[in-house]
Amino acid sequence: MLQVGLGVLTEAEEQTHFALWAFAKAPLIIGADLDTISNESLAILKNQYLIDINQDDYGQQVGCIIGCDDASTGAYHVYAGKFVNQTSKEGSLVALSVNWDDAVNATVALDLVANGFANAETDKCTTTDLWTGDTNDHYAVPQTFADIAPHGHAAKKIKCLPF
Repeated sequence: MLQVGLGVLTEAEEQTHFALWAFAKAPLIIGADLDTISNESLAILKNQYLIDINQDDYGQQVGCIIGCDDASTGAYHVYAGKFVNQTSKEGSLVALSVNWDDAVNATVALDLVANGFANAETDKCTTTDLWTGDTNDHYAVPQTFADIAPHGHAAKKIKCLPF
C-alpha cells in the first residue's frame, strides 16, 4: 500500500515512493484518507505521467542498470525499462535515478548509448521529465541528472531516434 499522504514521509520521499511503485508496475493502492490528505500528497497521487508508466501496454517492471551491486549508504541507483504509450503504441525507455543517501545530494550520469537508450551519440533524443512534463531535445551524449536531493529522484522518459 502506498505511504503517500500518511504523514510518515517527506514530500521528496513521497514522490520517490510513488515513482518507484509506478516504475515497478505495482498496484497503486492508496492508504491515505482522501478526506484529509494534503494537496501536495494528492498531487503526487494524481501525477498522470507516472500513472501512465505504471499502466502502460508493455507491463514489465524496470530493472536496475546502475549501482545495482552497491548497497552501501549514500549509493544511488538507476532503474530503466521499456514504456509503450497506450494511445499511440509508440515505444520509448524510462529511467528512474534514486538518491538513497540520507544527507548528500547526488549527480547521476546516464550514458544513453552504453545503457541501450540510443544506438550512437549522433541519435537525436527527447527527454521528458515525468513530474513536470517538460521536454528537451538533445543528442544521445551522456545525460547528467544533477543535484538529486537525499531520498529524492529524477524520473525521465527518453526517446532516441537515429539522426
